[in-house]
Amino acid sequence: RKEFIDSARRGKLAEQVANAVADPTDTEIADFMETYKNNLQMPECVRVRHILVAFAKGDDDAKKGEKKKKIDGIRLKLVDGGSFAELARQYSDDPQSKKNGGDLGRLLRRGNAVPAFEEAAFSQEVDAIGSVVETQFGYHILQVTRHIKAGEAPRDIIVDLIKGEKKTAAVQAFV
Repeated sequence: RKEFIDSARRGKLAEQVANAVADPTDTEIADFMETYKNNLQMPECVRVRHILVAFAKGDDDAKKGEKKKKIDGIRLKLVDGGSFAELARQYSDDPQSKKNGGDLGRLLRRGNAVPAFEEAAFSQEVDAIGSVVETQFGYHILQVTRHIKAGEAPRDIIVDLIKGEKKTAAVQAFV
């Protein structure tokens, strides 16, 4: 028990040290971009959140029909102005993204999702509520929250990279 408590305290202390790191300055960003200019290219990416009504093993057409009605009802709530995050927390069957309001938590590159999901994600307008998409996992409603064209990484991603390096260095120095 004592070891567990000590470990939790060390973790909390390391988190405090990491969170105290200041945002990178313009000079640090410029230096980083100069140093890594050949490595800052990104493919086209999207940030997506979704609500999933999952298929279960053995679902027949009648059960899938019920699930289709359920997802259609959720989509109507969204179109009528419902909160995507709240509806995802309430209805989504994806345990990982559910707790984050449907957010998948990362940028999605082409080739990293099932074809129907990917096609919908990359063709959809940012912030629009998409049509219901069927995959082998179930029915999804997608909302693209960000679409990054292929090319140089955006400034906010570079800032996050630098800040991550600074946090790691701060924790290592503290330890």
